[in-house]
Amino acid sequence: MNRVFKDSSFYSPIFDVVNLNASSTVINGRFRDRESIWRQAPSPEVDAAWNRAAAEGFELVGVSRDDVIKSNKDPDSCVQIPSSWGEQLGDNNYLAQIDVFHQIHCLDMIRREAFSDHYFKDTIRDERRTSHLTHCLHIVLQNLMCTADVGIITHNWIRNERYPTEPKTRPFEDFNIVKKCRNFDALLDWTEAHAIKHPDTRYAQLQWKPGMKITPGDGYGPESPTETNETAR
Repeated sequence: MNRVFKDSSFYSPIFDVVNLNASSTVINGRFRDRESIWRQAPSPEVDAAWNRAAAEGFELVGVSRDDVIKSNKDPDSCVQIPSSWGEQLGDNNYLAQIDVFHQIHCLDMIRREAFSDHYFKDTIRDERRTSHLTHCLHIVLQNLMCTADVGIITHNWIRNERYPTEPKTRPFEDFNIVKKCRNFDALLDWTEAHAIKHPDTRYAQLQWKPGMKITPGDGYGPESPTETNETAR
């Protein structure tokens, strides 16, 4: 299962549990599509769609120690799921998220900034919000550059009835291109079915204990290129 993806991607345990079976999909590249919920102005329905696409509320899953090691991470620095949670993989579980959902969360963060009058009414963007935004911009950029899509965008002749200062007939990019897309719905359904329940409550209950490694900085503590992981005392 997912052999093609495994051969062209870094390790992920998800390749062994979700059939991502790629299919040809036409990307909706139209400039004016007011029917797509992804382009609509803020509303409870729009927010619900974005929250589900980002797996908000069911984004946390458990992975094994071996999965952590194969992901080039140090299990001694990673947060373990307490046995009291009683999740399906047993005591040797580690807390994880699937990356695409964080990427969509970041895109949603940028969307919310585009509608800042609605989402951040009467508030000033402080340092923390700015750091979150620039983090998200950088995440999206790095992932786009990493995948480096080389699909071909052709050009069509179009009639221009909207902008009188531009030619009546002009070439314009056809952004409605065909791609081979992984089965995102299957991934979303699997994540929802296997997610850790009540993530916000449980996340807040996690407790550091003496002897557990602490990773310095990353927005919360002193940041220095010379800092390394250390065991807290």
